[in-house]
Amino acid sequence: MHGLRSIFPPLGRWLPWDSRRAASWYAAAVSCSGWLAPGPVSGDAELAALKPPVFYGHGAADDIFPKADVTAMGEFWHEHGTLTEQVYPGMAHSINMPEMRDIQRFLETNGFIRPQIW
Repeated sequence: MHGLRSIFPPLGRWLPWDSRRAASWYAAAVSCSGWLAPGPVSGDAELAALKPPVFYGHGAADDIFPKADVTAMGEFWHEHGTLTEQVYPGMAHSINMPEMRDIQRFLETNGFIRPQIW
């Protein structure tokens, strides 16, 4: 990547998986209602050493991923990143405006975007 780091994956790739294989490629991760691929991945040790900022938002009523999978994802990122986790009451496997605002705040707080004044 020639020293460039991104918060967005190359087209067609899934950021949490890619960040586990090539942690130095990414400055942060944002995951909405995601899950964790089971088992160790070659870049997990590098990821734990770098501890990049990670936003993980998910609904309390997610009907796609079992609660154990959602919990495992949060635990992994707590150990391998600097985790900001938000659980949205009543939200299923979806994205809502409070989550979008929380992502914006996460990106601003970590210096990836500047606040906009309207």
